[in-house]
Amino acid sequence: MTSGPCTTAPRADFWQAEHDNAELRLQSEGITLQHFDVTGGRRSEAKLDASLVNRVSECEQKLKAHQEAILRFRAYKSLFDMIHPEELVELNVDDVLYFNVRGADKAEVD
Repeated sequence: MTSGPCTTAPRADFWQAEHDNAELRLQSEGITLQHFDVTGGRRSEAKLDASLVNRVSECEQKLKAHQEAILRFRAYKSLFDMIHPEELVELNVDDVLYFNVRGADKAEVD
């Protein structure tokens, strides 16, 4: 696996895996069927596990947010590719983390 700026999207990958797992759990564990005897036959009712439904929804929201961030940062990177190497550009914390600025993972916070 290659690491560095714009080659991986670990947070998006994490949420995709969480989403896939949550969907599998919902399909395998999250549906309960109840059967009721009624006049003239039987009635069935399906119930979904609300916590698993909520987890799938949360994962979808997180995944969408991270995919949108990937698109934003790819556009940002293409801008950096066009400017002169000595041009000064102001970065925020998200930029530093995304572009894997040297030492960002080891920086001390005062």
